[in-house]
Parts: sequence; C-alpha cells; structure tokens
Amino acid sequence: MNANVFFMELRRHRRVILIWCAVLLVLNAFMMFFYPIVIESGVFQQMDSFFSNPFFKGMMTTFGVDLENMTSPLGYYVTYNAVYTMLLGSLVAILLGGRLVAREEKEKTAEFLLTKPVTRGEVLNSKMAALAVLVTGLNVVVVLAGFIMLEIFSDAPYDVGAFLTVSWQTWLLTLAFGAVGFLVAALAKRARAVTGASLGIVLGFYIVSGLSRISESTRAIGFISPFRFVQTDIVAGAPDGGWWRAAYFIGLAAVCVLVSHIVYRRKDILL
Repeated sequence: MNANVFFMELRRHRRVILIWCAVLLVLNAFMMFFYPIVIESGVFQQMDSFFSNPFFKGMMTTFGVDLENMTSPLGYYVTYNAVYTMLLGSLVAILLGGRLVAREEKEKTAEFLLTKPVTRGEVLNSKMAALAVLVTGLNVVVVLAGFIMLEIFSDAPYDVGAFLTVSWQTWLLTLAFGAVGFLVAALAKRARAVTGASLGIVLGFYIVSGLSRISESTRAIGFISPFRFVQTDIVAGAPDGGWWRAAYFIGLAAVCVLVSHIVYRRKDILL
C-alpha cells in the first residue's frame, strides 16, 4: 500500500462521505421523530385490515414493511431507517468503489499516477484501504445516530444486541458492495459505463431481495442478493448474528478484490 495514494483518496472523497452522513442523519431523525406520533395515533391498528389483504401485504413486504416489526421501537427503526441505510449506503459504497478505480482514466490522470514508482497492485490496495475507511466512517456515524435516536424516541426497552447485529451486517454489506464497485470499474472498458452498471447492480439486487420476501415460493431467489443476508426480521426471530453471514460478505468482498487485482494489472488503461 502507498500512503500518499491512500491519503490523497481520503482527501478527494471526504466531502462526499460527509454529505451522505448528513443525508442519512437527517433521514434517521426525520423517520424516528414520527414514531411516537404514529404509536399514539393508533395508525398501526388501523392498518390491520390493509395488511389482511394478501395482495397489499405482499406488496408492502416487498419493500420491507412488516406491521408486526413496525410496532416496536427497534422494529420501526429497522423497517424504515436500517433498510434505507442499507440501500443508500450500498449505492454510495459501490459508486465510490467504482469512482476510485475509474477516476484516473476518466480525468486523464492515469499516466501521471502510473508512472510513479508504485505498482498497479499498490495503487489498487491503497484505494481499497481508503474505501474501507470512508465506508466504515459512514457506518459509524449512522450507527451512533441510530442509537441516539432510539434512546430519545423509544417508549419501551429494546434489544441493543439486535440493533448492533443489524448494524454490523449492514456495514459488511456496504463494504462488499464497495468491492463490487472495484470489480465493475476494473472490468469496464470505458469509465462512463461504471456508474450506470453500479446503480443497476444495487437496485437489481434490492428488488430481487424484496421479491423473495413475498412468499415461500419466491424465497429461494433472494439468496442471490447480498441484501437477503442482512437479518432484518428481528421480531419474528432474534438475530442469530451467525458467522456464516459474516463469512458470506467477507467472501464476496475477497473474491471481488482478488478478481479486480487480476484484471486491473492486465488492463489497458486509457490515457
């Protein structure tokens, strides 16, 4: 790893991460502000008849909305905030990962960087380390904000262990998508194609994960989506915090990193 490249990438992208931290903080605060209001108004009780309709229940389940989960403080947080954080955080991570690799080619600075006394492997490792720090920083801010919001707006005790389980699984999810972004950028012939492909991958996997929750017959297709490996059904069953979930995310990231190295070292960089 090259320290100069590492710190250069941190400086380049810190503003983007700070902006997204602010966005997710506002989103967390906004959604949790309404929790005591909807509880006192009895909105969830009024929605029983709506959820009794199989069609509407299936449609809402696709978007991760479960009435049983939503009636508890932590369930409400996971339904709205953690799910949106998963989606937005994954988008930020994959776009950032792709940008870190494709930026030199897109901005015509690859010749300057690659003529320095560093190998392509060192450049890629430095960028990956910067990505890990930036994505981890984003997740730390979101977790702290989520904990504070739950402490402020919760009207009943909640399982802190379950909250932390969902949080670390979301962190590993975003890191894995960041590695996918590296792979997409390494494989792309043109830097312009990276953004569209990255958005399509995250949104596609998110939709597949949602569709897999509709019924038992569609459940199997969900396991091709990384989103399905974050345990958000914290009321139906206590989060297992299983090592296999961590192994899945780490394995996915490791494969993407390895293939990215192989492809990037052999790639013809457009100058």
